[in-house]
Amino acid sequence: MAERYQIVKHPSNLKRRRRVGRGMSAGQGKTCGRGTKGSGSRSGKHRRPRFEGGRQPLVRQLPKQDGFRHVKRETFQVFNLHKFAELPEGTLIDLSYFVVNKLLTSPRNKVKILGTGDLKHAINFSVHSYSESAKAKIAASGGKAEVVAG
Repeated sequence: MAERYQIVKHPSNLKRRRRVGRGMSAGQGKTCGRGTKGSGSRSGKHRRPRFEGGRQPLVRQLPKQDGFRHVKRETFQVFNLHKFAELPEGTLIDLSYFVVNKLLTSPRNKVKILGTGDLKHAINFSVHSYSESAKAKIAASGGKAEVVAG
């Protein structure tokens, strides 16, 4: 014998539709809750998307973005040599040094060493990029400048 399933009605489905335009005593007579005039009171009203009632739309309030912004553009965070002059001899400066000391503003930034300042003793670097003057000063102090891929 086939089992019968009882359909359970959700309370939101039990709410009756509001019947408008059935006279003043029904509570929604005459203008049927639409107000008196304007586009909202007419039948067949249609507002385009992002229409904000006639005020200046948010899309037009915001400034235009000029130019083309390349999503995969490499962004370097630069550090000068004088920042590392006080470190002890033989220190290895790699990407983990910048992460541990919270020197990177974004994890996507690459690190570049610039040549402003002098090194007192040999310090080894292992980062993404160097300026020519930084390479020369690191080599002159006895340190190494290794390039990290990616």
